[in-house]
Amino acid sequence: MIEIQLLLTEDICKLWSTYFSDLYTPNENENNNFDQSFYMDVTEKIREYSSQIRKPFNAFFDVLYTDDEIYEQIKILKCGEAPGPEYVRNEHIVYGGNTLLKWICYIFNIILKCEYVPLLYRHGIIIPLYKGNNKDKSNPNSYRAIVLTSVFGKLHDKTVLHRINKMLTALDKTFPDPLQFGFVPEHGSIPALYTLRECINVFLKSKSKLYVGFLDNEKAFDKIWHDGLFLKLKEIGVTGKLWNILFMSYKSASAHVQYKGLTSDNFSISQGVEQGRVLSSWLFSLYINDLTLQLISTNCGIRIGYLNIPAILLADETTFLSASPKGLQGLLDCVQTYACKWRLKYNGTKSCVLTFFNKMLTLSLEIQQ
Repeated sequence: MIEIQLLLTEDICKLWSTYFSDLYTPNENENNNFDQSFYMDVTEKIREYSSQIRKPFNAFFDVLYTDDEIYEQIKILKCGEAPGPEYVRNEHIVYGGNTLLKWICYIFNIILKCEYVPLLYRHGIIIPLYKGNNKDKSNPNSYRAIVLTSVFGKLHDKTVLHRINKMLTALDKTFPDPLQFGFVPEHGSIPALYTLRECINVFLKSKSKLYVGFLDNEKAFDKIWHDGLFLKLKEIGVTGKLWNILFMSYKSASAHVQYKGLTSDNFSISQGVEQGRVLSSWLFSLYINDLTLQLISTNCGIRIGYLNIPAILLADETTFLSASPKGLQGLLDCVQTYACKWRLKYNGTKSCVLTFFNKMLTLSLEIQQ
């Protein structure tokens, strides 16, 4: 006899709330999988820096916003998008005129002066979106969490991101690394696939073997370690008032689930960068950017001319390239060490190794976790 349990919409909404609350809360049972000494060291550094009452002035971020600076971001707002918690749409801002622009600039400058982010900017509405492809609808992993946030908060984040990019350009910093293909203008899945295909062709034409490993970063966006992220922000040059503002935005973020017209209770976001926020993709790229540098330093990747190509990174998926099994194992060892320090977890069921050559070969490679 098959038992069928029917749940009310209200019960499903509560279950979603519990699921996402657990997802955005660090799991203490996983601590043994990571480097606890490194964790304590980073946590102490962030505690010391965040407790500094007055941080050194940052010429890129601590100056007041101007109407023109904000208007440049308003011009690129997309119309037709869903409203946030305040039920305001981008169209209200786009067609609000100069009076609204001046008030927005005034509010943004208050945020900068006081280093305080309004609660509404820190709160998101999570809507579970089914991924399709005949996935199991009873499995939460078959859904993607879409987060709706304040349109004023998104405009603020766009303005912040513009300042960060100006700083990186002025300091001649290459970010992200060219091996990152996700969330980069004129990059993406097609250039990443083209790069992989050409690497394969080079080795096949020279009648050599190419060993390729595919790793999937499990719940990559949802489980980013906040203290580790803010250490990397500081190291790349995001300091001063802006660091404090971003620290507050993510350290005291909250959300609730909206499901079929019902809303759940609010819960805290203690880890991760929710998909749907303006800065999420940039912050994720920052979080994994130094992995490419460490992979290059192993000298285990392939070389084509003067290019050292150990991996191709596309969002939460990493493809490793090596001319030998030993080299590929070296790359996997490197990412394992990195993951242990920065609290990343890879999905073994979505990861594999392929050898590109005329014959089938059996390899013995391993990655822990």
